[in-house]
Amino acid sequence: MTRNSPLYMNLFIARLKEAFGFCVKFKVPVLIGAVVFALLTTAVQIGVKSNVGLPAGSLEDVGTRLEDLSGKIEEGDTEAINKAMGELGMVGKDGQVGIANPAALLFTPQLIGTMSLMMVIMMILILMTNAYFLVLPIEKISSFSTGFKRALQLFLPLLGLGIWAMLRSFAWIPLVGIIFAFYYFPRFIFAGVIFVKEKKGIRESVRICIERTKGKWVGIVLNYIGLIVVTFVTMAIVASIFVVTGPVAPFLNSVVSNLFVAFWSAFTVIYAGQIGTPAPVVSHETPQV
Repeated sequence: MTRNSPLYMNLFIARLKEAFGFCVKFKVPVLIGAVVFALLTTAVQIGVKSNVGLPAGSLEDVGTRLEDLSGKIEEGDTEAINKAMGELGMVGKDGQVGIANPAALLFTPQLIGTMSLMMVIMMILILMTNAYFLVLPIEKISSFSTGFKRALQLFLPLLGLGIWAMLRSFAWIPLVGIIFAFYYFPRFIFAGVIFVKEKKGIRESVRICIERTKGKWVGIVLNYIGLIVVTFVTMAIVASIFVVTGPVAPFLNSVVSNLFVAFWSAFTVIYAGQIGTPAPVVSHETPQV
């Protein structure tokens, strides 16, 4: 450790405190956003489960039945084997056994189409959630409706920014792309803040971000490793105190995850303001003449 380690630790703690302070001060849009996006995510998951059309009701139930069938085969119980295979649809109307049928049973065209649609919708929800919680600390938005409208406006530009950052990092190159991504991704983490706060273009935001983070890769990585540790410890404490089971559990877990997204976004915005010399915030509202 260097002699500056206590200073870096103090700065890290100060960022944590300031990020938490923002979440407390703007608790209304933060909490409403966390709940709304959690509701949307849960609704998508429920919709998928109700439309996949699995004969046993769920992938987990089919998997359990296949495990039971495996046990019956090991025991050599012919009658139980035939019964289990019939329930799983592995025996045709002509009495022929189709060993390959379980895979076809699980990966039907309906299931593949539904899961693909769910992936697209979930990706949109994730990007919208990130855009919403990013714009709150940047523009100090105090209402959900305003924040949601701004997230809609920024959805496509931030998507384009992410795509350009990925291309610029050469992460798409097989094998060696992992090395490039490991080096460049931490240096691109403030590009979204620059884009929204300083009203720069997509390419310019990425370029400025690279310039401002030059020689600061280690510090950035250590800050976010610390943030990950703090997040996991906090989540472990919350999970040990509030044990939630049943149908409501996925929704509450999603709410908690969104609250951490809000905290991470506030931390990133604060850190971005300290790592460079950003321009003053420009309001998104049209000036009155």
